[in-house]
Amino acid sequence: LYPQQVVEDGANVELLRPLPRDSAGAIVPGGVGIETPIKRFTATDAQSASVLISLGGGLFAVDKKGRVLNHSVEIRIRQRLETAVEWTDVTTLKITAAKREAFFRQHTWELPARGRYEIEVTRMSDEIDNPQFTDRTVLAAVQSIRPEYPINLSSPLALVSMRIRATHQLNGALDNFNAMVQRYGKIYDPVSQTWSEGLSTNPASAYLEALTGPGNPFPVDFGELDMAQLSDWFEWCDSKGLHYNQVHDRAETLGGLLNAICSAGRASPRHDGVKWGVVIDRPQELVIDHINPRNSSDFNWSRSYFDPPHGFRVSFLDETNDFNQAERVVPWPGYAGEISITESLTLPGKTHPDEIWTEARRRMYELLHRPDSFTAVQDGAVRVATRGDLVMGSFDVLDHTQLAARVKSVRMQLIELDSEVRIDAGKEYGLRFRTYPDPENSAGVSRVIPVQGVEGATRAIVAKAPGEMPEPGTLVHFGEIAQESLPLIVRGVEAGQGFSAHLNLVAAAPEIDQLTDVDAPPAWNGRVGAPVDLGPQAVAVPRFVSVRHGVNGTGNPNNIDLLLAPGIGVSAPLTGYIIAHKLTSDGVWASRSIDAGSGGDTISTYLSGDSVDLRAFAIIS
Repeated sequence: LYPQQVVEDGANVELLRPLPRDSAGAIVPGGVGIETPIKRFTATDAQSASVLISLGGGLFAVDKKGRVLNHSVEIRIRQRLETAVEWTDVTTLKITAAKREAFFRQHTWELPARGRYEIEVTRMSDEIDNPQFTDRTVLAAVQSIRPEYPINLSSPLALVSMRIRATHQLNGALDNFNAMVQRYGKIYDPVSQTWSEGLSTNPASAYLEALTGPGNPFPVDFGELDMAQLSDWFEWCDSKGLHYNQVHDRAETLGGLLNAICSAGRASPRHDGVKWGVVIDRPQELVIDHINPRNSSDFNWSRSYFDPPHGFRVSFLDETNDFNQAERVVPWPGYAGEISITESLTLPGKTHPDEIWTEARRRMYELLHRPDSFTAVQDGAVRVATRGDLVMGSFDVLDHTQLAARVKSVRMQLIELDSEVRIDAGKEYGLRFRTYPDPENSAGVSRVIPVQGVEGATRAIVAKAPGEMPEPGTLVHFGEIAQESLPLIVRGVEAGQGFSAHLNLVAAAPEIDQLTDVDAPPAWNGRVGAPVDLGPQAVAVPRFVSVRHGVNGTGNPNNIDLLLAPGIGVSAPLTGYIIAHKLTSDGVWASRSIDAGSGGDTISTYLSGDSVDLRAFAIIS
């Protein structure tokens, strides 16, 4: 609709050419209208200009018989360059019409050269002091036009154009405009194992678009993406019902954008120095490394203690209600009672009430089952575990039954360790170690076998069943069965002095996902608060505002017109009235009900001269 740049200066100034008047304000007979020009400047570097004239009361004349006739008004337009002195005539418009309705006239012309011009608009028709003529004119606006396209952006945009016809229902500026917009992105098909273009709210699709799309000033080539990892993430998000619906309409860093998208998919962005991928926070089975005092140092442990609130309060745009602003309060697991202490939680990109519940509950389970943070230092330039990997930790400062040792020798099922372990009666013990059946699998396979031994301190233990045994020199974790190691997730790796690596660890806590999967969100309707029991309420007696009857009151000798109003005082919500009536001489009441909004009724069942009794009752909801 606007292929060029249009800069509008809304003037809204009435164009006048008043007749001379005397000191009393009366028009001087035979006088000539006083020229009253209106001046405005165009925008800089304008190529064309446009003047909009508004005739809000119409333009017409009325003869003695009431017929609408043509009427004209003349408007002169002149121009001069911003630095010039002399004016140049553009045109003199003679606007003619016989219209009682408001309308506009527009004149557009090419300027002599691009620049900033002063525009003068003058009414040339004298004021008419006659009610049979209507010609009020207003300079509505001066528009400056440049031939360049309005939007100077090389990236693709989604644009909307509208042409609106002014009616009795719509006139002037458009106050509200809403649109449901969804962008195209990459969709993964697990059957064909290919990516294609389509509409998707999967976080993996948004992640790809953020990296490779036009929103990134330095788009990433597809060769720099770990597509196998992203395909796995796409399928996992789809299986968990994870979505991302967020409008990014402000300047932000690429890191912040990627973090927001990945958070919606229970992941975090990752770049291994070669390719972009993600680290998904989900239960894992492959153990990448064993961490213990034998291969690490400076172990530290800290715990965050907190008093949980009654619940989380999450604000979001509800997709089940046209994306209107909504808020859901998610109670803390196990809490029952009135929720009065809450903390706000932000879930970017989440718009479904059920997903809001699920993700808020998952945050709670994370706080409950991951209260501890661990750090350890490993020496050497080469390390096995990296961020997001599952490792097994054995630290006697956490559990005195845990012990890390090295295997000295293995004979059949007898295993000799280089450190003493303690065996107590009535307890079951296990030994965790790694084997390397595949030379290409550098992480190996982490195994646990049940062991037994002589009560007390001993270096010799026996596997309870024949099978694969640790090789001499292997690091092992010893302790009570299923407690010989602590499953940990590497949250981050920081470089230290002398090519050392500082590992930041948290509990793997697979129960977080287990609890989240079985925690079904309750039905939600968006209502705030609970219904209020108003209790018994007094009903105010309605009032007769007026009673008219007969020819002088209603125009019909047999009609009775009634007007009612609610009674004064506290009352329950009024929904209607019951009007009862009867002849004074008769004991039988007739009644009819009307809506409260009607406020009145007409009774036509009596004759002129009858004496009628009237009563009114209020109907409450």
